[in-house]
Amino acid sequence: IQEVVLALGKYMSVTGVTHHVCIGGTYVGVNMKRLEAGVQIFVEQIHDVIEIMPQNTQIIFLSATFPSNALEVTTKYMKDPIKIVVTEKELTLEGVRQLYVTVSREEESKFDELVDLYEMIAVQCIIFCNTRRKIDWLTEKMRSRNLVVSSRHGDKDQIERDDTMKEFRIGSTQVLITTVLSARITDVQKVSVVINYDFPNNREDYIDRVGRKCVTVNFVTDEDRVMLRYITCGTKVFAIMSNGVRPC
Repeated sequence: IQEVVLALGKYMSVTGVTHHVCIGGTYVGVNMKRLEAGVQIFVEQIHDVIEIMPQNTQIIFLSATFPSNALEVTTKYMKDPIKIVVTEKELTLEGVRQLYVTVSREEESKFDELVDLYEMIAVQCIIFCNTRRKIDWLTEKMRSRNLVVSSRHGDKDQIERDDTMKEFRIGSTQVLITTVLSARITDVQKVSVVINYDFPNNREDYIDRVGRKCVTVNFVTDEDRVMLRYITCGTKVFAIMSNGVRPC
């Protein structure tokens, strides 16, 4: 959303209309000054615009969620609207080759498995962890082995996060370590390998991580096996063994 607003703002500036996006990871003081400068929140403007539209205007209302104030638009301005609700994402893994490695819960042993795998990867790769603390730990450990990686999570300021994504998109860095919360913005077409260093806790997170045509390598502990079977039920999963790859 931020990128869209900034892009639109380039064309709005010639009309004297300014723009600003308040998001996490940015300077609060700057946001407060912009809000105190007489900013117009767009909710009321939506109503104003609709009021002057012709009666036969077709209105399409899209929203990720439907709180009561959002539904007010549909009840007030739409006549006999058709409501289309998207159901829960289906596990569509077409084009995704799923692999898994059985690992120990002991972090050092698990890390050694990742280092061995890293040395075989010659393409862009995203490594997913479940927590921000784990991202920082893993990034530091990999860099201590002189492995080039970049990392991104919500505790870093917005400028640093944007710079990290820019470097990754243009290929300056080959490996990005991130969380599922950041996964939704990593729409990088060049990514062909995804590594779940921490296996996701639920089906939705797994879909968000591997929802692209790629090779997915899952690090799975004994405790993760039940979740692996549940999430990948009906799809093909192959185990990486010391003597090769075999079906799960």
